[in-house]
Amino acid sequence: MARHPQLVRTGPGTVEGGVLINAEYEGEIINERFDVRITKANPASDRVPALYETGGRTNAIAAKRGLADTRDLHRNPDNGSACVCVKQEEATRFPPSSDLSFFIDGLARDYLYGLAFYDRHGRWPWGERAHGSVGLLEFYADNDEPLTNTDIETIVPYFVREKNWLEFDKQLRRPKEHRACICGSGEPFGKCHPKALQGLLALTAEIDRLGMKRRSLFDRARTQLAKGI
Repeated sequence: MARHPQLVRTGPGTVEGGVLINAEYEGEIINERFDVRITKANPASDRVPALYETGGRTNAIAAKRGLADTRDLHRNPDNGSACVCVKQEEATRFPPSSDLSFFIDGLARDYLYGLAFYDRHGRWPWGERAHGSVGLLEFYADNDEPLTNTDIETIVPYFVREKNWLEFDKQLRRPKEHRACICGSGEPFGKCHPKALQGLLALTAEIDRLGMKRRSLFDRARTQLAKGI
C-alpha cells in the first residue's frame, strides 16, 4: 500500500505489518508505530473493517495501568478486535465505497492515537463512551436526529446478545434509575451509567413516538437470534 509501505497483503481482504501514527490532538503530538492486522471481514460489523493490535501494546498498557479488563481499552473480548466507533456512527465514519486506506487514515489512526495517549496519561484524549451496548445507549443521549423503525430494529438485537440481556429487557420496557445497572456492576443504573440511562429514555421516547411496542421488539429480536436470522 503506497501510503503505508510497512503493511503487506497476507490474504484476501487482509493486511498486516506496521502503521505509523503521526497525529496531533489539542497540542499533543504522537508519532509512533503499531503492529496491526486489518481485515475486511469483521465479526462485529458488516460495514467497518476489523483492526487488531498485534504487537502486545494493548496488553502492556493494561498491565501498566492496572486494568483487569481490556474492554477499558476498547478491545472486544470475543475476538480481540478494536472497537473503533459505536454502531450508530459507522455509516458516517466509514461511508459506502470507502476503502482500506480511508479506514487506516481515519478510524484506525484515531483509535491508535488514543491508545498511545492512554499509555502516556491513563485516559483517553477525548470523551469516550462505554464499551458494548452501554455505549450504544450513551450515543442516544447526544443524538438529536429522529430515529426510524429500521434504526430501532437494527440496534435492539445488540441488547439481546448481551450476557445480562434480561436487565436490558427490563429497562427497555420500564426504565428505572434505581434498578441494578445494565453493565452488571450491581450499582443503581442512574448512578453507575447516568448517560446510558439518559440515552435509554431518549430511545424509548422514540420507540413510543413511532408507535412500536417495546415488549414485542425484544421478543422478536430474541426469536430471530435463536433462529440465526
